[in-house]
Amino acid sequence: MKKLVMLLFVVMVGVFTLALGYVRARSGDLDPTWGDAGETLDAITDDEDWLNAHVLTDSGKYVVAGWAGVPGDFAVVRYLPDGRLDTGFGDGGKVVTAFSDDPTLVDVAWATVARPDGGLYVAGDTCDADYFLCELGIAAYRADGTLDTAFSDDGLATVGSDLGPTYSWPGRAIVQPDGKLVVGGVIFLEEDVDLILARFHPDGTPDEMFGVDGVAMIDLGETENFMQDLMLLPDGKFLVAGVFGAAIDPLSSEQDAGYIARIQADGSVDMTFGGGDGYVSWNNNGQGALAQHSLLTPDNQLLILGYQTAADGADCTLNRFDIDGNPDLSFGTGGQVIIDIGRDDECFEMDFDRVGRIVFGGRDMPVEESAMAMALNAAGRLGPHTAHRLAAPVNRDDEPPGNVIGRYHADGTPDATFGDNGLLRLTLAGGAGLIFNLTVQPDGKTLVSGDTLYEFVTARILGDGPAAQTFLPLVQGGAASGD
Repeated sequence: MKKLVMLLFVVMVGVFTLALGYVRARSGDLDPTWGDAGETLDAITDDEDWLNAHVLTDSGKYVVAGWAGVPGDFAVVRYLPDGRLDTGFGDGGKVVTAFSDDPTLVDVAWATVARPDGGLYVAGDTCDADYFLCELGIAAYRADGTLDTAFSDDGLATVGSDLGPTYSWPGRAIVQPDGKLVVGGVIFLEEDVDLILARFHPDGTPDEMFGVDGVAMIDLGETENFMQDLMLLPDGKFLVAGVFGAAIDPLSSEQDAGYIARIQADGSVDMTFGGGDGYVSWNNNGQGALAQHSLLTPDNQLLILGYQTAADGADCTLNRFDIDGNPDLSFGTGGQVIIDIGRDDECFEMDFDRVGRIVFGGRDMPVEESAMAMALNAAGRLGPHTAHRLAAPVNRDDEPPGNVIGRYHADGTPDATFGDNGLLRLTLAGGAGLIFNLTVQPDGKTLVSGDTLYEFVTARILGDGPAAQTFLPLVQGGAASGD
């Protein structure tokens, strides 16, 4: 009996000592249970690798997609819930797909969405060597990363060759409840740039009930129309968000005004939206704006993340509308909240956390360098692969671009318990990693992803509540206790 009591005492002391050797990580810290101390860094080729899209699957696996190498092929990577590469997918977790045997052609993935059978759809551009004559390209993958030949006979489909230069730009991909796939982009016509939506049956054949032979070309009546986001609404209609402005090149445009438009289930413009025009736009008193990402709130409001031009650099914005496109005047000022991160600010993607707060990702940059990047691009001195990275100027040691994660309450006010008044600055890959994507897991942790221009980068940030937290070893005198 004495031995048993002594044994229990020793065990209790050991547990108590171990507990003292660990501390709870805070909300906003990198999650050490993801990848290597909260980050992953993966090269697809020995050349430039850029990450553009992502999706968190129902099984908790994280999929990212973009382009690999120069001139470029579709690249897809899948991670297990702890950030390790999923070796059951492709070659060690990675898949590279070319739409042609011609190595000079360009294939760039811009969107990915999970299929109900555990596979994936990945959409993007497939182009000539000059990145000018392009089509929408769609690849269908089985759960193991192989092309699904039940889709369009070989797993690959294209749209646009008989219409004009067509780009994903980077429109989203949607799987409807009936299994149909919808992808979005833009088409360059002789004197205009219009939106394009294409809908496919699960076998890859065009849905002839949508648009004309499965393709809807949409002119909203403004200068030139570019798509940044596409969302399926509960009634089967679509919300498109983007920017009006003249094209600079196939991958960038002027940012005259941000807009949202509602599209009927058959691909036609819903003229009952926005007071009879089918769209709503805003331009920050003529200075310019852009709509980047959209969400539907639990009470059926439309929440739009973007940014707008200001005299001292761009600021991020949140706009809220009712389902018919009327500004929600109870939100911010006139339906808009301005988020000034500090310098030249751009926000890209957002999600709701478990308690309904708005979590968004973006970055701020030196204003001078951002303007320089715009000038270089307008002069044609940036290559086609870098045109959409205007917000990634050359790094300066004194003012490097910075990633920012924001958390705001549903009413548009900052969550003062997170970061510095709702804004958390995040350094990835030793300062080289720039994030473009963000999603919140069901347990409250936030996944972000982007690249260094040469490698794919992902990270996971802790949220609130026990399920979103973890314990870290307490370091004393340079050594971690409890090992």
